[in-house]
Amino acid sequence: MNSLEFQKIIETDIKSGKILHSYMFYGEKIEKYNQQILLFLYSIIKEKDIFKEYNNDYSIIEKEERLYNQIMSGVIEEFKILDGKEMKVQDIRENFSTVYEKPLIISKRIYVINNFEYLNNSSQNALLKILEEPPKYVTIVLTAKTLNNILDTIKSRCQKIYLAEKFDKKQIHNDQEEKVKEYSQKVKNDILNILENSNIMKKSQYYSKYSDIITKENIEEI
Repeated sequence: MNSLEFQKIIETDIKSGKILHSYMFYGEKIEKYNQQILLFLYSIIKEKDIFKEYNNDYSIIEKEERLYNQIMSGVIEEFKILDGKEMKVQDIRENFSTVYEKPLIISKRIYVINNFEYLNNSSQNALLKILEEPPKYVTIVLTAKTLNNILDTIKSRCQKIYLAEKFDKKQIHNDQEEKVKEYSQKVKNDILNILENSNIMKKSQYYSKYSDIITKENIEEI
């Protein structure tokens, strides 16, 4: 699934209001989707599609959405962004200690654990207890490059979404055609320039095999 397909899922989920309590986003280039995932969660809180509202312009979002910037800076305790590389059992317990307390500042408690595949089995089991019966106001998102080393019991309790950029053959073809057009235009301009200045153009690195002055006799060969 690429970024456009992911955005369609976001739009559908937000419109329907069917937000699940746990998601697992994974893929080799998962870090490229971090901002989209966070905006997906932010859209849940705001109950509107932030992507559409700002036409995917992150600079405008950061300028206009004060709450989003507070979340990104870690000011909002109810929205936690954690790194699985640095977490042990005690870290899971500490960060989820308030999971059963209703949120006050925002409408949901959001937990994001990136690099989840680095958590050992004990740490994953500590989270499993919460995933089994999470409060309705909690959404937990796990991201990973691979599902290897992640317990089956964890995977079975999350909506798994594979994210990876796909090559768009049509777009590639269009890009290639555009490059050919650009190159053809450049060649055309070069030839016109030679024609216009054939009597005065000095020899350059491009025409080194010709005499000091390029003449009309050289043009056909060039």
